[in-house]
Amino acid sequence: MAICPCSTPADSCQFGLPVRLTSHPGVDFHPAFSPDGSKVLFDSDRVGAWQVFVMDSAGGSLAQLTAGPATNDHPRWYPDGTRILFESNRNGNKELYSMNADGSDETRLTFWAGTDGAGMISPDGTRIAFMSDADGDWELYVMPTDDTVRTRLTNNSAEDFGHAWSPDGTQLTFMSNADGNWEIYRIDADGTDLVRLTTDFANDEEPQFSSGGSSIVFRTDRDGNYELYSMAVDGTDPLRLTCSDSLDESETALSPSCPHLAYVSGQGFVTDVFVRQVTGDHLRLTEDVFRETVLSWSPDGSRLVYVGDRDGNLEIYTISCVCP
Repeated sequence: MAICPCSTPADSCQFGLPVRLTSHPGVDFHPAFSPDGSKVLFDSDRVGAWQVFVMDSAGGSLAQLTAGPATNDHPRWYPDGTRILFESNRNGNKELYSMNADGSDETRLTFWAGTDGAGMISPDGTRIAFMSDADGDWELYVMPTDDTVRTRLTNNSAEDFGHAWSPDGTQLTFMSNADGNWEIYRIDADGTDLVRLTTDFANDEEPQFSSGGSSIVFRTDRDGNYELYSMAVDGTDPLRLTCSDSLDESETALSPSCPHLAYVSGQGFVTDVFVRQVTGDHLRLTEDVFRETVLSWSPDGSRLVYVGDRDGNLEIYTISCVCP
């Protein structure tokens, strides 16, 4: 089973060495390329409270987009690059907000009790899927980007989160412990057709749709340690992708353009970045005794951005990729 219909093997591509984009005593986190690949969005505690920043893709032209004593973090680009979704506790509890790409026109999107977070914008930019504990436990909701009317997708006493959109925006996959251990589910974006995809005694977590939408990649400890697997969108044809035995794989980042699947592997806070095709060998992109985390691809798949602490604190790095 292939993640996407490309023939270029990962080992024929040339990956560069890590390049540091930020340099500051503070912590920089959650980097994300803009839809056109020209900018990198991230959050940082470099000014005290966590704030949202943006810089060009080479690490220059740094601009602070949010300010104040509150925490403003977890920024995400809208698909057209004109606005940014983020979380803030400026009104007491964590809520979702949006703003223009230059930091203007900050707008509160959620107004309910409890914590609202992990906002994921649909591929067409019209809806936001998010998690909320307003009803006592973590449930999944969807709301339009231009309205505050929300639709509750899950309704149980368990924890439902770790959600991801399908490429066509019609479905979401997520993890839930509704049946005792962590399993993976799929649901239509209107809350119908809930399907449990994994049924075992292991923990199945962090699901993501492939770029073509024909499969789901996830991590599981069904082999003892955490390894990466893929399966068809109906839960059939499970395929083990990694065989690290004593290490744990996590934080899968699927390139929006073939052929790469990036992930981190290691134990605790000592992890490295790897890349592979579903059926190919892995390539190790970093090799040190430090932590690498929070991976994200540029839209054209030519660069990978991540957070690492090889220089003492968590900073943002990038690795280039050139394929024939």
